[in-house]
Amino acid sequence: MTAELIIHLVRHAETSSYAGDVGLTEAGTRQAEMRARLLASSLHEDERVELVYAPTERARLTAAVLHETLRRESGPRLRIGGCREDADFRNFQVRVGGEELEPTQARRRLAEARDDQGWAVEAARFWQAHDDLGGAIKFWLTTPLLWHEPPASVVRRFLLAAARHTTNSAHDGHLVVSTHSGCMRALVAWAAGEDRGEPDNVEEVLLSADPMTGRASVHYRGGAWAGPLPTA
Repeated sequence: MTAELIIHLVRHAETSSYAGDVGLTEAGTRQAEMRARLLASSLHEDERVELVYAPTERARLTAAVLHETLRRESGPRLRIGGCREDADFRNFQVRVGGEELEPTQARRRLAEARDDQGWAVEAARFWQAHDDLGGAIKFWLTTPLLWHEPPASVVRRFLLAAARHTTNSAHDGHLVVSTHSGCMRALVAWAAGEDRGEPDNVEEVLLSADPMTGRASVHYRGGAWAGPLPTA
């Protein structure tokens, strides 16, 4: 029998730059502290909380602040577990030569890329959409891209990761995942059947995945939707 696990997908806090994979601003640290306090106040006594994060610096630092603040705010009232990396909740990837890179990591390679390299053409368009209108994620969601991991692949990966954590969890509780807005937005679009907009920094999407019934549920900004889990 699987445990009832509620997964909190939390967008990383404000970062100081998207020119590379860098850390958080002071405002971003405060955002993560606020999110942790809100979560701590919403949970019942003796509930268990584990934390994982996508393998980027901004996601790792967000998780670290969440973890520290949860431990400080909840004291013995909650059971706060570990905080570790989980690559299954990584950001969508860009294929650069033989490497799979996160978009900000790929952006650092643009200055040295040739203009006939497909990944560089796509990445330049992606970041142009970000700089012009802040619409890089909408560009990724709606434009066929050959060198960028597609939204459907990301959604499948997140759902399978959620099912794995649920199956492996020995207790009911909460899993807090520090991750990236594009992945969260794609998941909500899959569940809702339409794009529901960009999550703010440290905003959360609630996800549950029950391998026993083969169903997943997604909650975001007052909306709730359910859909079938993919098979491995």
